[in-house]
Amino acid sequence: QSLFGRFIYDFDNKYSLSASIRQDISSKFDPTTDNQKGIFGGVSASWKLSNESFMESTRKYIDNIKFRLGYGETGNQQIPNNAYSAILGEQSSALGLGFLPGNFPNPALTWESLNQTNFGLDFTVLDSRLSFSLDLYKKVSKGFLFQVPLPLYLTGGGGQYGGISAPYSNLGEMENRGYDLTLGYNTKGSNDFTWSSTLVFSHYKNELTSIQSGLNLFEQVNTNGYLPVVATNTVVGSAIGLFYGYQTDGIFNDLTELNAAPLQFGQTVGTAPGQTYLGDVKYKDVNGDGAVDADDRTFIGNPHPDFTFGFTNNFKYKDFDLSIFLQGSSGNDILNLTQRSGTANSMLGQNQLVEALDFWTPTNTDTNIPRPINIENNTNYNISDRYVEDGSYVRIQNVTFGYNLPQSIISKVKMSRVRVYGSVQNLYTFTNYSGYDPEIGSFNQNPLLSGIDNGRYPTPRTFSLGVNVEF
Repeated sequence: QSLFGRFIYDFDNKYSLSASIRQDISSKFDPTTDNQKGIFGGVSASWKLSNESFMESTRKYIDNIKFRLGYGETGNQQIPNNAYSAILGEQSSALGLGFLPGNFPNPALTWESLNQTNFGLDFTVLDSRLSFSLDLYKKVSKGFLFQVPLPLYLTGGGGQYGGISAPYSNLGEMENRGYDLTLGYNTKGSNDFTWSSTLVFSHYKNELTSIQSGLNLFEQVNTNGYLPVVATNTVVGSAIGLFYGYQTDGIFNDLTELNAAPLQFGQTVGTAPGQTYLGDVKYKDVNGDGAVDADDRTFIGNPHPDFTFGFTNNFKYKDFDLSIFLQGSSGNDILNLTQRSGTANSMLGQNQLVEALDFWTPTNTDTNIPRPINIENNTNYNISDRYVEDGSYVRIQNVTFGYNLPQSIISKVKMSRVRVYGSVQNLYTFTNYSGYDPEIGSFNQNPLLSGIDNGRYPTPRTFSLGVNVEF
């Protein structure tokens, strides 16, 4: 159920003011409280500087200059139904059908509020040939909704495994600051050749600003063998979903060096499974306590890009047209768990990548692939910086080439326009990433597991031919 109100005022095509307010009532929250109700408002104002009388002398080359300022609130209720109440789930047993608690209820659940403040500038010059738009923004997510990361010994693995699903809660506050810049150019005119381009450039900085009770937001992924491992950690003052694991320093090639190194995960020196020997990964003792263990895990990568961009070019010459769209990302890391499982050399019955053949032996020491160990939980493929790669890329996302048949031909068959075209989607990607596709997104739609390649199906290359006909 929703109520909505809006006010718009414009004066002399120079100044404008608008305001809105809405009330939403959601059944996702406890009906015995006021938590179901969310009220969200917004206000914006603009000033069209180019229409002021003192700008009269600039109108020969300045078409439009406009300043914008706004603040708005929206609500988020994207959680499972009935998370505020206790749910019983059916459970079969030798004694027949029974019922078990399915979740930890949280009647205090309420709306997440997304508050955004932005400042914008638009201008066009040279008879609208050149355009520029800039938006600076600050987004604050207050009381963001997320499932509390309780350990398995408290939940039993969730309701689907006979355990109890962890509760959802308004866990904390997160902030995004950034800007979006759009630059466009159009040749206009009536010449045989025309060209228009649009460049969109975006940058943001993400930060977790507060969280309930100092919780650690560790997030796990299921690796080969369905073994859950911690892949990211989110702490106050840093971006969400940073890769979390061990730092490495190559592979042990010298027995003297191995004997002098910090003890690796409590393992003695030896060749048997469960021992450390030449050809094993050398992990760093980050906290300096003389041993490598879980306390040495640290941040090893950042999935958030320094910037992203999209670049569109449209060309037309007489009856021919060509469109090229490029997109890309720079500065982001990828945690390549496909590489991890494909080079583990830990289970003889599993397929491996070709580079797994370059594993360490006494005669092949110049390699980054450790020795094979026929045990699934050996420490050589712990989550570490060995699997973090630069995810920057530039992709030719779309190329379309078309031709409009001359009017002298199509008019004879009572047609006004016939265009034939061919296009290619995902033509080519320039990247140093070793996986199939650097455009990863979030693993299982979890924002705390962004940039993790755990066998994601790559984007296909698509070829199309078509005809547009108008009568």
